[in-house]
Amino acid sequence: MKTKDLVTVALMISLSVILAQFKIFSTVAFDSSPAFLLSLIMGANVGAIVGVVGHLATAMSSGFPLTLPIHLILMFFMGMTQIAFAKTFRQFKHKGHLSYIYPTIMAWLFNVLFPLLCLLPFLGSGLVVSFFWPLTFATVANIALAYFLFKWLKKLNLIIFKE
Repeated sequence: MKTKDLVTVALMISLSVILAQFKIFSTVAFDSSPAFLLSLIMGANVGAIVGVVGHLATAMSSGFPLTLPIHLILMFFMGMTQIAFAKTFRQFKHKGHLSYIYPTIMAWLFNVLFPLLCLLPFLGSGLVVSFFWPLTFATVANIALAYFLFKWLKKLNLIIFKE
């Protein structure tokens, strides 16, 4: 990895930690926008690292309200979200609007539906249901911001798309 790439990752981690302070509901925040953006630009692994660190920052700044083991499970799902998002985007990148719709659906599945279903036995139906809409809103908002920045940076020729 080049120095420029390392600096980009460090800046995105910093931005993710800052955005982790803007919470919507409990530990649901805007920390994953930089991760989604890096998943689009640099690939799945880099986006996953930033996503995991961003969720850790959100959980830490909230005092781990769902307990540390639950947040470790959620960190795993955030990493998987970035991997699924990036790989689906790469698969459909020349398919017009599908290159934005399918990755968003995959990210929603891995960031909202699968974690909530996985945590249902531990958290109970009341808590899981209360997280559904805020988590859905935050996921779509983070992805929309990442798409907007991605298109804007490409238009200005400030990024080179990495395969």
